Amino acid sequence: MVDTKTKQVTTVAGNGEQGMEDGVALKCGMAAPQKLTFDRSRKVKPDTVLFITTPLGIRRFDTATGKIITLYWNDRGSLLRSSPSGIVSTASGHLIVSCVETSAVYLLDPTALEGQPLVSPVSGYADGSGAVARFFSAIDLVVIDTERCAYLADWGNGRVRRMTLPPQLFRDDLNTPLPIRDTATKFE
Repeated sequence: MVDTKTKQVTTVAGNGEQGMEDGVALKCGMAAPQKLTFDRSRKVKPDTVLFITTPLGIRRFDTATGKIITLYWNDRGSLLRSSPSGIVSTASGHLIVSCVETSAVYLLDPTALEGQPLVSPVSGYADGSGAVARFFSAIDLVVIDTERCAYLADWGNGRVRRMTLPPQLFRDDLNTPLPIRDTATKFE
């Protein structure tokens, strides 16, 4: 964190060692943090919950309490099955995560710790629905709310891809949960 008046940089998470233990953020190891995104839902105070990808999984850092927990591991037979690379949060509170090793894109619900692939974890190149679409090393992604889509860097195919997302992902009505299995995606 940078203090705008003094220009000082302060460590807020990680003790300088590799690790994935839960607890006080400054006492926990941090296994090579890569991508960061704040929780964009209205379920939490703005800019207080940060999701972090590491080669071993996804962590949740609460900046208000200073606590960090591991949400998803890629080595426990979990949904991810490989290192997450890109991560974004939607207004509904869900995470969209790309995994470079499996070329998959996942929709995750960090409150229920469940999810599903938006794109099949099969490498290749194909546009079309999530069941048909293929990537070769989906490195990073960004969601554009106004267009209801995500743009993905498909490194292995040398392309930038656009994915139309289900409108429910942009809903921020806290009383209407999104059934994670009722989503559909389309690649253009």
